[in-house]
Amino acid sequence: NTSVTGPFSTAIEAYWASKALARVATKEFVNHARPKFDFVNLLPSVVIGPDDRLDADPTATADSLLQGTRAAVLAPALTSSLNSSFPYVGTPVHVADVARAHVDAVDDGLVPGNSEYILSSDTPNGVVWDRDVQDVCRKFFSKEVANKMLPLGGSLTAIKWRLSAQQTEETFRWRFTGFEETARQLLSQYLQLKDRSLK
Repeated sequence: NTSVTGPFSTAIEAYWASKALARVATKEFVNHARPKFDFVNLLPSVVIGPDDRLDADPTATADSLLQGTRAAVLAPALTSSLNSSFPYVGTPVHVADVARAHVDAVDDGLVPGNSEYILSSDTPNGVVWDRDVQDVCRKFFSKEVANKMLPLGGSLTAIKWRLSAQQTEETFRWRFTGFEETARQLLSQYLQLKDRSLK
C-alpha cells in the first residue's frame, strides 16, 4: 500500500500503515541515496509461536503468554475474553522462522541483495483461525478439550488472503514450519504454564 495517510481510527491501523510506509521509505532511500550496501526486506505475516523466554522464567504464568497476537490466536482454543476487536489475515508464520530468515538474510552468497521476501507458512491458501486452531486442539490435546482446560470458547475471524512464499523457500533453501506445528507448540507452552500455576 503506497498511499497510506492518517489520521487513523485505531492503533492497529497506524501499525499497519507504519509497515507499508517503512517498505516504501526503504525503496526510496535505496533509489535516491544509492548506498554501498544492499538491503533485504523481510515481510512477515502474522508472527506467532511459543515464547522461549517464558520457559526460563520461574515467575511466568499462562497469562504471561496471552499477550497481543498470541492471545488473539489462542482465543478459539480458550475463551471469548481473548477475542480480537478486528479480524486477522489467515497468514501465520512461526517466530523461529522469522528469526532464522533474519540471520540467513545476512549471507549474500545465499540471499541476493536489494530484494524482498514474504515470510509466511501454509501458502497460498492460509488458515481459518477458528477452525484450524480448534482442529489442532482436538488432534493433539483431546484430554484438555474434554476436561475444559481448552474450552474452545473464543473466536478469531480470518480474512482470506492468498500469498506465495515459494520464492522465499527456494532462495533460503528451507521450508516454513506449518501452522499445525506452530499452533501445537504454542498450545503446549500455554498448557505447561497453566499446569505450573496450578501446582
